[in-house]
Amino acid sequence: MDPGVLRKAHAVFSMDLHPSKLHDVRGGVQEHINTLLMRYNEEFGGVVMCVGNFTVLSNQAPVNLYFPLFRVRVRAPVVVFTPQRGSLLTGRVTKVGTDFIGLLVLGVLNASIPKASVRPEFTCSRLAPLEWRSQKQPKHVIRVGSHVKFHVDKMQDPGGFFSIYGSLKAKGTGAIDFVGAGHLPRPPAEEETGHDGGEARQPKQSKAAKATKASTPHGPAHAPVSPVPATTPLSTVKQPSSQKMGSSDKKAKKDKKDKKEKKERKEKKERAVQ
Repeated sequence: MDPGVLRKAHAVFSMDLHPSKLHDVRGGVQEHINTLLMRYNEEFGGVVMCVGNFTVLSNQAPVNLYFPLFRVRVRAPVVVFTPQRGSLLTGRVTKVGTDFIGLLVLGVLNASIPKASVRPEFTCSRLAPLEWRSQKQPKHVIRVGSHVKFHVDKMQDPGGFFSIYGSLKAKGTGAIDFVGAGHLPRPPAEEETGHDGGEARQPKQSKAAKATKASTPHGPAHAPVSPVPATTPLSTVKQPSSQKMGSSDKKAKKDKKDKKEKKERKEKKERAVQ
């Protein structure tokens, strides 16, 4: 469903109540609000879906000059359903005929897709249970219980009963279990503006994200490469065996030389005593 189809607003109502409601003004206001629900309202430009907790703004209620009614002003949050021609909606199929598809939007609003607004690739079966099936994609079936995405063709409000006429002419519309959300054209996103009216800056990507994006292969998947540290700790470096042998030889020669010198000093000392 297109964003913005359901709109929340804070509204101020002016309503005329019967004098019998003077003892229970809030009850009279609630009864009047109930008459607005699920009906098209020209002031809001859509169907009032629900009304939240209201506040009576009037401390005094003037009496109408021509009718025995008193007027009060009420403020309340409202949720309004405001589809436009071309809006993308979602509905659940409740009835299938050879010349139409009947749906419920938001579980409460009637919608109908006539045969003339269905793509030619769809044909309706002649045997029960009736269903619309695509000749190009046989797995694409619309039957009772299916959730369908369609575009609004027109809207009517005869006798206060709001109804929608839809269309499946555009590619990508149809049963959600087949087309999915990704196959539908998205409306252009509105650009956010800053306090100065200029275009909002796009969020900057981190260096890691840019590096990942740049290094992502477009062909077959590659095995991940483990990171290699820039430097290796000295304690983990193994000395070559030749170096180990050289150091041991030097040590042995030094020990041998020390023993020889010690022996010579001992012999020299003994000769001096004699």
